[in-house]
Amino acid sequence: MAASVPLWFGAGVLGGVSANIGLMQLNNMHKGCANVCTLCQFLYGVSQTLTSSSKRQLLFDGSKRKISLSYHLLFAGMFFLGPYLGNTSTAITNADFYPVFLVVRSCGTVTSMLLGWLFAGKTYNTSQVLAVAAITVGAVTTTFGCYTASKNAAGTQADDVEVTPVPMFMLGCSLLLANLLNDSGKDVLQAHVFSRIALEQKHAGEKKFASQSVVDEAIVMMGVLGAFMMALVAGGEVLTFLTGWVSNPTLYPPAMDEASAPLFAIPVELGFLII
Repeated sequence: MAASVPLWFGAGVLGGVSANIGLMQLNNMHKGCANVCTLCQFLYGVSQTLTSSSKRQLLFDGSKRKISLSYHLLFAGMFFLGPYLGNTSTAITNADFYPVFLVVRSCGTVTSMLLGWLFAGKTYNTSQVLAVAAITVGAVTTTFGCYTASKNAAGTQADDVEVTPVPMFMLGCSLLLANLLNDSGKDVLQAHVFSRIALEQKHAGEKKFASQSVVDEAIVMMGVLGAFMMALVAGGEVLTFLTGWVSNPTLYPPAMDEASAPLFAIPVELGFLII
């Protein structure tokens, strides 16, 4: 068992890096297409739900659910809103903003700890606080460095270099911060709802409360309803992307010479979406 921990950890890191590289390349090729990736992820989750009989019961049989539909709608709205805010930050900025996107999106621990302390009464030891402080300093330093570089390059940029205007750079940072606060707020709210349901079940005289079943229910409903919300809001963008791809597909990297192109004649976008 111990040998499998580094293996799974390495696989997780590799998967995260690959997914971000794929998103970065897709966004460079088709600016503002991040919602396409997000909707594909959501739809994959929906497919996993529909192929599982136990999950289908939670989705279609209201008697099996312990959480009210109003909370499910709220969770799904926050589940959809977080990625949508992050995706919008990449749509209004250029490639120079992407390092900030990666760093800030990795700082969920900071907002989770802050909201947990403010609203959930959680306490943290010194080492935890210092670790989060180090993460915060690193994120602020990276953001300030990218901001300064963009600001300096704005007046001296070459014709073929796209630099994010400073107002758009700051707006992108604000959207990322709102993304983090939204996601952490969702986690805090879910923890509160789960604990309240557990208390109600205990007062009702139930001997055993299956906390995992409530978590599974929240994940199933949140994933399906969130996918529906994303389709409503970003469905037009996805159709535009797919229509443009079908009419003018990128079959191989543009820099590749014509002699070697047939060896790699696969839709590049499809590869990045699969990643």
